[in-house]
Amino acid sequence: MKKWDYKTVKLQAGGGGYKFEVDGAPDKDSSEKPLIDFLKELGADGWELVSSTCTYMMPNVVSMPNPNTIPLRNEKGEIHEMRQPTLLYWWIFKRPL
Repeated sequence: MKKWDYKTVKLQAGGGGYKFEVDGAPDKDSSEKPLIDFLKELGADGWELVSSTCTYMMPNVVSMPNPNTIPLRNEKGEIHEMRQPTLLYWWIFKRPL
């Protein structure tokens, strides 16, 4: 029986920025290199994509300490980034141990 090692990569887009996590922890390189370069490195290291999903999430204004302090619109008249919906992308990879 073959044993596998698994890795998860999550990208949150919107709601105040773009950041990705690897195995549930913020990736230290996420601010230094694009996600696509990181995904290519996974492939080069033998990781195989087995699943992916995209979820649309509305901002959870109720959980903010004081949502009234965050304006609905910014100075340009656009919806404030903390009130924008968030897209959550999630990839699962595996490789043999």
